Amino acid sequence: MSGTAHLTGPRGDVLAWNITTTALFGDWSVVPDGRRNWGRFLFGSPGQRDLLASWRAKAPDYVGYLRGNRTTRSWCR
Repeated sequence: MSGTAHLTGPRGDVLAWNITTTALFGDWSVVPDGRRNWGRFLFGSPGQRDLLASWRAKAPDYVGYLRGNRTTRSWCR
């Protein structure tokens, strides 16, 4: 089994992923376009706190990431 790999946009949108990522986090292809987002996954999906051992430590880091990537550039909206 290869390592997990995924490609995200500046707002955390999941753009591409490999089969190992699917095995660990579920099948992103069944999630509608526009909803494939790590923020939605981490904070809006039931069971994520149980799946990720360090969820409580990682959640504030991800919120900081989202705040740091806010932009006013029209191409990034």
